[in-house]
Amino acid sequence: MDEGINGEVTYKVEPANSVDPETFYIDPVDGKLRLLREFLDVPASNNFEKSNRTEPFHLTVEAQDGSVTGQRFNRTHCYVSLIRPINRFVLVLQNTPMTNVVEQQEDYRRSLQNATDHVVIIEKIEAKRIDTITNGQLTVQQQSTDVTFVLALPTAPFTLRQNNDPTVGITSANNVNIATIKIIIENQRGVVVETVRKPFNQSLFVVQPPLKAKSYNWWVDDPWSALVALAAIIILLAVVCIIVIAFSHSRYMKFIQQYRAYQSTYDNPDFAEPPGFLREYETQSLNMYVPPEAVPDYGEVRMTLDEAGGVGVTEVTHTIG
Repeated sequence: MDEGINGEVTYKVEPANSVDPETFYIDPVDGKLRLLREFLDVPASNNFEKSNRTEPFHLTVEAQDGSVTGQRFNRTHCYVSLIRPINRFVLVLQNTPMTNVVEQQEDYRRSLQNATDHVVIIEKIEAKRIDTITNGQLTVQQQSTDVTFVLALPTAPFTLRQNNDPTVGITSANNVNIATIKIIIENQRGVVVETVRKPFNQSLFVVQPPLKAKSYNWWVDDPWSALVALAAIIILLAVVCIIVIAFSHSRYMKFIQQYRAYQSTYDNPDFAEPPGFLREYETQSLNMYVPPEAVPDYGEVRMTLDEAGGVGVTEVTHTIG
């Protein structure tokens, strides 16, 4: 069984067929083919000749496993075609929602192959476009669907067909090929085919971008605007904080200066003797007559001390009469 290193497959492009080593690159792990440069339809560009070629690019791709006992490999031919507007066809389905066509995309592709006898690649499925401009925008009908597809020859090198090629003839009015496509699509898919046309020339439409309106999710389309607004708010708050700190510091320094001036008077106190006419306190006197309180007369008590040290007490009573 292919387990561990035996199951690892690496991909590469054969050097002998690497006609464009600076254009294509194949990932050695997943085998996906990628472009190394952009194709521009500009005469001054370096790859103008490659951009305007009609024949596909032919590459030989090799896949090799990582077996240590005996490596196995397989080679295949890879054809890369450049799709331009001249290679596109548009199938217009009447009164058929786009969601229904997306769900049955593979079935529509096979029906188109049966009707055209070509290899069909469905490039895009969208709501029906109408060749009129309303409010600076292309008119769209959501109830109908446009299916953009590409035709390629069924044999190598699978060259793409052009929509102005008379041998294809599916974009000419009342063409028998259009009738065939209508019959097969309508019978197999149960829908009404309005026509098969060329894509509209977008360069003829001067479409003005819609005006931006205020919305709660405006930052989704312009995230940098949200960052700029946030930075402005932060700067404003920082300025307010600096002003508050400066004002508080000025008040604090003013208090410190007043406190130091107050404390400086107690550093070397100078005591002076006050004048004699200034007294520490003032006294006042009040002369008034107060009648004596009535005291009962208990007579006189005489105390005598004799030579022997005894004490004699004699009470003399006075009689008031």
